[in-house]
Amino acid sequence: MRAAAARLLATGRGPFSRVAGATGRRGAAIGAGAASAGALLLGLIIVRRGTPDLDLRWMAAIARTRSPILDGAALVFDVLGSNRFAVFVVPVAFAVVLLLRRRPWAALLFLFTPAVGAAVTQALKLLYARERPDGGLLDLGSFAYPSGHVANAATFAVLLVVLFPRGSAVIAGSAYVVWMALSRTYLGVHWATDTVGGALWGVAMGVVAWAVLAPCLTRERERRAANVEP
Repeated sequence: MRAAAARLLATGRGPFSRVAGATGRRGAAIGAGAASAGALLLGLIIVRRGTPDLDLRWMAAIARTRSPILDGAALVFDVLGSNRFAVFVVPVAFAVVLLLRRRPWAALLFLFTPAVGAAVTQALKLLYARERPDGGLLDLGSFAYPSGHVANAATFAVLLVVLFPRGSAVIAGSAYVVWMALSRTYLGVHWATDTVGGALWGVAMGVVAWAVLAPCLTRERERRAANVEP
């Protein structure tokens, strides 16, 4: 088990590698385009029509579940998804490990994608200028749509699957995005549709970055695999 894990970290090869390769850059571009278009369209609908009833009902329902334990858990996710942690600490840590494993292109992907994604997300917040819900547990001065925390989480999940393509990465990444989205609405700092838009945009950013660097990552993976195979 340890040998398999070490090989995966060194080469990026796993049971999902062939699936990712077969999808291709064109398919990835189409998927990323659909996700980003969905996020942009959702934001436009919200701005033009106002807060949907779904947002109001969900906010009222989740507010009734609050407790000290859940407050603490949600605040932990607040730190994990913050730009300071998700855009700097985690990417730098992963980049260092990948560089030590002689995977410079993978390190570049993990280092710069979250930063670019976060910058674009902040620009979208200014574009849509959607106000946050009233009565949140945190006092935040920025706009609501799309959720930066969820976008950061979704980008991280995509990169995790791309660089470590196995089922456990898919499950862990998906769960992380869902829990991040729940925590943002639980804290009352985002509407549910903010988290949907953030997830769509974060996925799009991760997939686009992968598509751009896919040839380099493939050559790097094949070279590493040739070096570690007996």
